[in-house]
Amino acid sequence: MSTKPVDPAVLAAPSLDGLPFEQLQRMLVAAREVHECHRVLHRGGTNLVTEILRDAAEEPETWSHYPENDVKDADSGALYYYHSHREGHEHGHFHCFVQDHDSESGKPITVHVGAISMSAHGLPLALFATNRWVTDEHWLPADKTIALLDRFVVDHAVPSWPVNRWITAMPILFRPHFERLLIHRDECLDAWVDGHVGENVFEDERLEVTGVIPIDVGGWLRDLQERLSAASRGTPVSP
Repeated sequence: MSTKPVDPAVLAAPSLDGLPFEQLQRMLVAAREVHECHRVLHRGGTNLVTEILRDAAEEPETWSHYPENDVKDADSGALYYYHSHREGHEHGHFHCFVQDHDSESGKPITVHVGAISMSAHGLPLALFATNRWVTDEHWLPADKTIALLDRFVVDHAVPSWPVNRWITAMPILFRPHFERLLIHRDECLDAWVDGHVGENVFEDERLEVTGVIPIDVGGWLRDLQERLSAASRGTPVSP
């Protein structure tokens, strides 16, 4: 039996339809934050990827975490790291987590809320969700994982203030994408169970990335601005 991972589903970007005006406003603020982080790094001749790898001695090693001990916010429980190991057009990706306590045992847990694929030029290419074994996380269903997204806040300047601000803003700007990926992840796993009776779906290395949504910050910002402009005028926007 082949252990080669199956190709992940490539999902269409979610719609802005039905989102509350207040959420659209928060997303716009996050979009400006994302743009500003790109701008200040570019002015300094760097980008998000080179910035997070600036303390690496040489070329980043496959699978190694950057920074070595991950980035953590003790107050919010947010945690992230960057690494690379997948062939293709991406340079690497950020894995984003929230550390919490198990509701039953009270023990500390770490939950993966999403990942951001990056180009070598430091631009986000896509968002994706993974199976449990990939990140060795504590598994929570989509609804409980989504509830943790608001806590993904890295509110300090180590190892990089612009990277921390950018990665904090991304789940706000692309909240519908993160939610869609997590819901689809559970649907994908449920379907896998139906076709692989008696197997542990969470540890099956054939199922690695469950879904991918390509992203375009500029295009999403234009859609968001159009929707907010129409909403402020009371004008319906055609889907």
